[in-house]
Amino acid sequence: MKGAERGPVPRVNAGRPETHGRFSVLKRWRRAALITVFALAFFPCGAELPFLSVSARPALADELPSPAGAQDGVDTPGEEETETQGEEKEQTVAKKAGEWGKPAKIRLFGSVEFRQSNTALQSWQSMLKRNAGHPLFTPGSRLNSSTTWEQFRKRAEKLGGLDLLRLVNNFWNNWPYREDRDVYGQPDYWASPREFRENSGDCEDYSIAKYFTLRALGVPKENMRIVVLMETIRNLPHAVLVVYMDGDAYVLDNLSRQVLPHSRYRNYEPRFSINEDYRWAHMKPKKRERNASAAHGRGTRAGEPRKPRVSE
Repeated sequence: MKGAERGPVPRVNAGRPETHGRFSVLKRWRRAALITVFALAFFPCGAELPFLSVSARPALADELPSPAGAQDGVDTPGEEETETQGEEKEQTVAKKAGEWGKPAKIRLFGSVEFRQSNTALQSWQSMLKRNAGHPLFTPGSRLNSSTTWEQFRKRAEKLGGLDLLRLVNNFWNNWPYREDRDVYGQPDYWASPREFRENSGDCEDYSIAKYFTLRALGVPKENMRIVVLMETIRNLPHAVLVVYMDGDAYVLDNLSRQVLPHSRYRNYEPRFSINEDYRWAHMKPKKRERNASAAHGRGTRAGEPRKPRVSE
C-alpha cells in the first residue's frame, strides 16, 4: 500500500438534516465491508488483500487485521561474536523487553483452555527435532541475504516490549506465503526456522520462525504459544504466535504488520495452542441462558405452584 486514500470532500448541504452525514458514513462502511468480505472469500490465510484500501480498514479494525506489507531487512553492520557474548546479549534483550514474569491467566480469544501433553502432536515433535539438529539462530548464521543473526540481534537489543515484537513480526512477514503441498508435497508440514528461511511456508511456519526468534532473544517459552485457530469470516484454519506480556496476550500474525492484543481479533476462534512444554485445548464457553428463572416458571400463573414434569 502506498498510502491512505483520501476520502471524499464533505459538501455543504444547506437545508439537509444533520443525519445525512451519518448515512453517508454508513454507506461507505457498508461498501468497505462488502469489499472485505469478497476479498476474504478468495484469498488464503497468508495472502495480502491487494484491493482493500487503507482508508477502508479503520472501519473494520476491530474485525479484521490489516494485511502484511513489505519491510526492508536489517542492514545494521555487526561483528562476529563468541557464544558467551551471544548469551549475554540474549539476556540483555530479555531484560529490555520488560519483566516477563508469569503469564497472566486470561481467556485467550475469549476461550477456556485445558492443558495437556504435547507429545501426541507429531508434526510439532518432528519439527523440534529438526530444529535442534540444525538451529538457525547461531553465531555466523544468516537470516537473509543482507542480514546476519548478529546484526538482527544487535538491533533487537535497542528495543523492548511491543517494539521488539513488531521487529520480529515484520521481519518474517517479508517471506512470501507458500502452501505445504507446493513446498514439501504434503498436506501439512511444520517447518523449522531454517527450513522456513530457505523455502518460506504457510501460517504456522511464520509463527514457528517468530517463536524461536524470540526464544533466541531471551523471551521465556512460558510466555509464548503458537495458536491454531479458525478464522470465522472465511471459515478457514489459520495459525498465529501469541506472546503474553504486561498482563495481556499479543498476536503476531502473518496477515498483519500490527501487533495487537488478542481481544481485538473477534473473528479468531482457537482450537489448540502449543509451546515446547505443553499443548492446550481451547473451547468457546457457552452463553448463559437468559431469564433462567422466568423460564423455570413458564406456563404458570402468579402464585400458582409449578406442575412437575411427567416423564414419558
